[in-house]
Amino acid sequence: MPYFMKRAAESKDPVERLKYVMSTVFSGFYYLNLFLKPKLNPVIGETLQGHYPDGTNIYCEQISHHPPISYFLVVGPKDSFRYYGYYAFSAHAGLNSMTLVNKGRRHFEFKNG
Repeated sequence: MPYFMKRAAESKDPVERLKYVMSTVFSGFYYLNLFLKPKLNPVIGETLQGHYPDGTNIYCEQISHHPPISYFLVVGPKDSFRYYGYYAFSAHAGLNSMTLVNKGRRHFEFKNG
């Protein structure tokens, strides 16, 4: 994700910037819809902080239990961009299948407009 957002922050062309932003959003869906953690029921107030080598910082917090809602903030190197919002998930189980719906809002801000 920082790869695409860094390029979006550096881009002067609004169409190219939009392409990088959309790549960021779509690239996250794969990981957001996987359950690699054994705990599928996060606790309200549970937090996650991450730091990438390029200087990007990520902050997340679980703010609702039912439905599960997670807020996030991603701050780029030297505050070149901010990507923030929330994810709200809903799951529907069948006899031999499961459907996970990823809802929420995402916002992008760039230092240079």
